[in-house]
Amino acid sequence: MRLVLLTSVGLRGDAVEARRAKIEGYLSKPVRQSDLYNCLATVMGREADGTLLITRHTLSEKPPRLRGRILLAEDNPVNQEVILAMVESLGCGVDIAADGQEALEKLAGGAYDLVLMDCQMPGKDGLEATAEIRRRESAAGGRRLPVVALTANDMEGDRERCLAAGMDDYLSKPLRREVLEAALAKWLSSDRDNGGSSPAARLDANRPAAGGAPARTVEGPPASPAPLAQEPAGADGPIDMKTLESMRTVQQKGRTDLVFRAVNLYLRSSPEQIRELHEAVDRNEAAVLNRLAHSLKSSSAMVGALRLSRLCGHLEAQARDARLDFAAERVAEIETEFARVVLALEVLGQGGES
Repeated sequence: MRLVLLTSVGLRGDAVEARRAKIEGYLSKPVRQSDLYNCLATVMGREADGTLLITRHTLSEKPPRLRGRILLAEDNPVNQEVILAMVESLGCGVDIAADGQEALEKLAGGAYDLVLMDCQMPGKDGLEATAEIRRRESAAGGRRLPVVALTANDMEGDRERCLAAGMDDYLSKPLRREVLEAALAKWLSSDRDNGGSSPAARLDANRPAAGGAPARTVEGPPASPAPLAQEPAGADGPIDMKTLESMRTVQQKGRTDLVFRAVNLYLRSSPEQIRELHEAVDRNEAAVLNRLAHSLKSSSAMVGALRLSRLCGHLEAQARDARLDFAAERVAEIETEFARVVLALEVLGQGGES
């Protein structure tokens, strides 16, 4: 049996005693979910020789375990920023496509090991793009490219629709790093087990790790940000701090603060989306309303604005069923809650700079 010790009080000499007791992992509480996952994955993935005790320090020093080139098909800029950082933190290179058609064009012009495919995008959506990928593979007789669905919906039948379209797996947004890592490890494993010599790895041997990602340089705080200010908020507060702190776990050295970049993009793009929501209500455009509410729901969840995300989800469900009788009231609620979110994020930003 493999043993991992969780302790509330760490003392000098504990590591020696842990090795003597044949304990293989040692973590101090409170334990981050990502640290616990990585500790268990490391312990279970090696022989029990008793020579190395896995701690949060050895986990932070451990190099990324995954290799591969990923195509991320995602139209929301906030989601692009955060998911790109997650994938890069796991050791993979990433290119971004803003819709299904661009994804198909990139696939035709380059080699990839896996596609992370958002299901709901303007123009050609993820389901249509995946069906075309499978058609091309069938016609060419090539290898099957793993396609993992990304969706902000969690509705009955979604997984079945994704699999029926030819997708291989299904992940719900907002993504958690450990869930994404498990999915990538699963679908990249065959290439890794063969020495990492995947088609994309061979083609990209001399390419920079993140080549092809859109240039979205945002001036902001340095890559070693101060801790986030702890805005007091109840369960129904405007911002969930755990979401933003989780984002910190994929911050890479030498890069602009990821939380700053994501929040900055969110605050710049959301007012225009809310304006377009008002216009869609005035024009009784249920399909447009559904698309906009879906996008704002997803990006709001990504930055921890969970109540706002839920409100957008209610509006999305109404628009999907073409029930627009109370849509104007819903948009007004969204606008009011967004004002609370802006204020909370500004307070947090000021606290982080002090």
